Amino acid sequence: MALTALIPIPARINPSLRSAKQATMLQVLGSPRHTYDRECQPVLNPDLKEHLFTRSVGPFRVT
Repeated sequence: MALTALIPIPARINPSLRSAKQATMLQVLGSPRHTYDRECQPVLNPDLKEHLFTRSVGPFRVT
């Protein structure tokens, strides 16, 4: 099987799970930074930053 092959998720796994709303994430975690633009920029919020980690996951790194 190819690594890029899509595998269907059975309907019985987390049937009521929904993604968090942006307002909820901002309320709980805070805003990652004070200003935004089209370029990627680092997280400046120290409370949020302490929960971020960069790890090697095989051929690449993820944060």
